[in-house]
Amino acid sequence: LKDPFFKGIMAIVETGYTDPTFSVETLAKTLHLSVSQLQRKISAVTELTPLQIIRGVRLEHAKELLRTTHLNVSE
Repeated sequence: LKDPFFKGIMAIVETGYTDPTFSVETLAKTLHLSVSQLQRKISAVTELTPLQIIRGVRLEHAKELLRTTHLNVSE
């Protein structure tokens, strides 16, 4: 997507995804929005929820680590 708001969200998620405490609430606070405002803004540009975006980024990075390192799933 070329939407600047969505690009900003992705940049924040890409930076924070490794922090186990990073959550939808963290994302909303970073953007100075309530969780419901964040959900509405994201649903205006994509069919995903904020949680699906965070999980998707984490899963993509996990897949890449499994492909490119000798780490196993639990690591």
